[in-house]
Formats: sequence, structure tokens, C-alpha cells
Amino acid sequence: LPVLAAFAAAAPVVPRSFTYPEDRLGVSGSRLLRPAVSGGLAVLRALLPRRIPGRLRRAGAAAATLNWTVASPAAVAACHGAGAAVLFWTVNDAQMARTLVEMGADGIISDDPGILLSW
Repeated sequence: LPVLAAFAAAAPVVPRSFTYPEDRLGVSGSRLLRPAVSGGLAVLRALLPRRIPGRLRRAGAAAATLNWTVASPAAVAACHGAGAAVLFWTVNDAQMARTLVEMGADGIISDDPGILLSW
């Protein structure tokens, strides 16, 4: 988070977001590791509502950009309780987008924004 602190000092009015989970190593694309990724996401989903408020606060973030696979009403409520908007990525299924909006999502990031027109 020192990088975020330096960024905040250099550009104090630029809104920031916190992305979770971040796959820096591209593990989620590995066929061999897919079972471990699935289990790991289940753990992250369970822990997220307790962890996200502190992470948002430390990052000085006005929004949380969350992968749709960790979505839960509790996570959305935790983000909103911390004063942060919730954006879900990458949602390419119309029914999932609807579910996330009903959960309280403030935004949907999609490769196909047309899915939102089918409602």
C-alpha cells in the first residue's frame, strides 16, 4: 500500500478503487490449477465481507471492483457500509448481471454491454 499512499499524495482528488481478487500470476487460466482456484475463491468469498472494509480504508478507495465469482450480499453490504461503490467484473451473462444488480451492485463491467439490454 505504500504505492497507493504515494499516489494519493500526488493526486489527492483522483478516486481510487480496490480490485479483489487480483490474479497477478494468471493462475486462474491454468487448467491444472483450476480445482485449487475454485476452492481458493470459496475461501475468499467467505472472508471478503470481514476483510474488505479495512482494505478499502487503507487504500483510500471510493469503489471496490470485485470479480463476480466472489459476489455475495454480505460483501456488497460491507463495501456499502464502508462508503464504497461496488463494481463487478467481467460479467458476460445477462442473468448473472441481473443477480448482481439485485444484490446491490453499483456497476457491471462486461465484454458485452448489450447483455444489459435484454432485461
